[in-house]
Amino acid sequence: MGRRERTPAPALPAAGDGRAGEDPIGRRILELNERVQDVRSQGLYFFNIPVSELRGGAKVLVDGREMSMFSSYSYLGLLGHPRIDAAARAALDRFGTGTHGVRTLAGFLSLHHELEQALAAWKGTDDAITYSSGYVTNLTTVSSLVGRHDTVFSDKLNHASIVDGCLLSGARFVRFRHNDIDELEARLRQAEPDGARLVVADAVFSMDGDIVDLPRQCRRPC
Repeated sequence: MGRRERTPAPALPAAGDGRAGEDPIGRRILELNERVQDVRSQGLYFFNIPVSELRGGAKVLVDGREMSMFSSYSYLGLLGHPRIDAAARAALDRFGTGTHGVRTLAGFLSLHHELEQALAAWKGTDDAITYSSGYVTNLTTVSSLVGRHDTVFSDKLNHASIVDGCLLSGARFVRFRHNDIDELEARLRQAEPDGARLVVADAVFSMDGDIVDLPRQCRRPC
């Protein structure tokens, strides 16, 4: 949202002043605090800036100033749409402010079921499942499809959520050069023949904007 001056953070103990003792984790915490304090002192710390008002579109109110928001995830511009706001109010009146538990126990509402049925019908699939965030989606999906004795192949520019899902799965984690299908094929030929093999790649790589070479990836002979 642009650089702006921030109130300097209170002084924090230095990593070498002895207050962390010989505890490596304590020293690590102090070092992280020092880095944050240094960035804040330069007016460059832009995390967790409180937004006091959403003004629709890409405008927000921060510290009494109207600013342009360039880091929003509202790609379709649907946040604040009258129909969505009305549906949210109706859901609040019907279900309240919480689900009383995690989804697998008491937190699965008929509203969730209706949403997934509508998504499945729209996509022409047998069923659908929704998650609370894209990060959880990748983490859960990858780690559910492969496990020990399997191999998962990941593009080197994949999002961190995909990488974490690969690591959490316990499968052998193999990375290949970005959008390099020739190297992917070579890596696939080297994999253990008995286990499952899963190739995972972003559709649009979030840090670079590149698009996956999906047609060639799907035509690979391996």
